[in-house]
Amino acid sequence: DINDDQISGTVNTYINNFGHQKSLVEEFTSTACSACPYGHGVMEAIGRLRDDVIFVGVHCNIPDESSFMTDKSLEIFNNLLIQKRAPAACFNRYYVDDPSLNQYSEIAFDMGFDQALWDAYAQIFSTVIDMSNDMPAFATVDIATNYDNATRKLDVTVSGKVSPEDLATYVQDAALTVYLTEDNIVAPQNNGGTMVNDYVHNHVLRDVLTETLGSPLVITDGDKYSMTYSTTLDESWNADNMNVVAFISRQVLAESYAWDVYVNQANQVKVGGTVGINNAVVSDANVKEVARYSLDGRQLSRPEKGINIIKMSDGSTRKVIVKQ
Repeated sequence: DINDDQISGTVNTYINNFGHQKSLVEEFTSTACSACPYGHGVMEAIGRLRDDVIFVGVHCNIPDESSFMTDKSLEIFNNLLIQKRAPAACFNRYYVDDPSLNQYSEIAFDMGFDQALWDAYAQIFSTVIDMSNDMPAFATVDIATNYDNATRKLDVTVSGKVSPEDLATYVQDAALTVYLTEDNIVAPQNNGGTMVNDYVHNHVLRDVLTETLGSPLVITDGDKYSMTYSTTLDESWNADNMNVVAFISRQVLAESYAWDVYVNQANQVKVGGTVGINNAVVSDANVKEVARYSLDGRQLSRPEKGINIIKMSDGSTRKVIVKQ
């Protein structure tokens, strides 16, 4: 007789939600690091799997100072990693409570895998990205840039629409961070103990236009925000190879927990370009399942006992427990 049986659980409810525009991968690396090209290989394999990912190379001082390291990149490295190491990476700054994958119990995962494992780990970390998007986005990130070739002055406006009630509930202390990155930089790199002088570096973090760990998101007119930044590009940077990356996350504070600084929305545009999705509220009635995965990244043809990761037609993912 099951008439008196009860089941309980926690259900999150949302007033509005927005489609995830992009996901953020911050890779911690160094030109002095002999194992870091292995991490670059995993990043490239992830890029072959999916086109919704923004990569940022945050250069650090492991085992020695990188030629692309700055005070800002080192500040990010020191605040996001407990165990200082490279290569490592954060995926939407999402915390996974699985010691087989996350041995240091923090938001950065080791990336120093042999080439034969790159594709396999790309699949695993692609699943981590899907898991990180299990919660809907509660804001859009629109980026408009204006670049003057003569003066090298760059103006960046990041704006969007928010769901203020959901943002206040699920992304308290919401912060906006704006990165400048550069691709196709030919410079030396320690590769397995050999210094390669013509190594091609991509996604290199050049500057942070907001506060390094994010500036508080200022909401106006109830459900909007708009913030503008100006800078002059260094003469050594190639503007044609540069991108503006903007993302909304929990603010990184001295008292923040490792699992509490996740990225809720992100976007990227080439310097001189504009990108964004305005008012992209998605109705659950129109959202359908498009793919299903096991926790280890295998695509499933039907529900399978255990945790299933479901990718939806709006780009979001849902994590469900199948009992039988």
